[in-house]
Amino acid sequence: MPELDQSNAPLWEALATFASSDARMFSTPGHKRGRGAPAAAQVTLGATFKTDIPHGGGIDTTHLSLGLLRQAERLAAAAYGGDEARFLVNGTTTGNIAMLLATCREREEVIISRMLHKSLLAGLVFSGARPVYLTPHVDAASNLPLETAPTVVAAALQAHPAARAVVLVSPSYVGVTSDLCAIAELCHAAGVPLLVDEAWGPHFHFQPHLPPSAMQSGADAGVSSTHKMLAALTQGSTLVARRGLLDLERLSAMVEMTQTTSPSAQIFATLDASRRQMALHGEALLTRTLAHAGRLRARLTALPGLRVVDPSIVAGRTGVTLDPTRVLVDVHE
Repeated sequence: MPELDQSNAPLWEALATFASSDARMFSTPGHKRGRGAPAAAQVTLGATFKTDIPHGGGIDTTHLSLGLLRQAERLAAAAYGGDEARFLVNGTTTGNIAMLLATCREREEVIISRMLHKSLLAGLVFSGARPVYLTPHVDAASNLPLETAPTVVAAALQAHPAARAVVLVSPSYVGVTSDLCAIAELCHAAGVPLLVDEAWGPHFHFQPHLPPSAMQSGADAGVSSTHKMLAALTQGSTLVARRGLLDLERLSAMVEMTQTTSPSAQIFATLDASRRQMALHGEALLTRTLAHAGRLRARLTALPGLRVVDPSIVAGRTGVTLDPTRVLVDVHE
């Protein structure tokens, strides 16, 4: 496949063109580009109404696609190092549920982190899969959950050879990553896909001094909250997967089944724009972010009564890192 031009942003450019048009809406939403909205809402949201349309309502169509969404998702797959990407308008929740539905059937076992988001619990309920829980290491001094160790995963794979997948959360809410490279090797040796909820790590792929992303670590799928750490509108997330141990067609079908049939063109377009921003300028932007975080960490450390959690919390733990863009403050004292 020829290298894709990451300076393109087909969905974003189509939405920008639509915004400058005088198109009259004969479909949803009912506010008709703001004309029917309450006056107070028009004052507060202003031009936002102009582009508040479903994906199939002006820049593409969900039935006879102009291909803009697939173009944008192919660019995202290339930017994140996967074979396939899907844009999500219900946050990482949709991706987590879709990953479990794509890999697990009722009563089948899945090895999964105890430190899981409620969307993964929902995926367990919907799929009917039986969880085999992995307990992460907990730092005794701070009581913070840290990584899920490869040895813990290896033991679970040996004890449950029929498990359909291994599902981890990395990084954790506080920015601690597990050794995904080692865990991916263990999973693949057992013929089991590694699925990663990396909601808090959408920036990892774009700066070499950050921890490696799920895709860089060899995971089979990872879903990240572009809206949490990058520039997509709220609810915008990106699911990236690679061929091999996953049925990508089934995974895509599960996304379609769990995602709204009226996805927001605004969210899709900002996912596209954010991908372009990071592909072209992510390293420079995140270099500046690291410098700001370092200065903030140093100044907070000087204040009495505060303990700033630093990388020493994971010292000596092979393959485990603390996201340096996260400034974590312990206020127990």
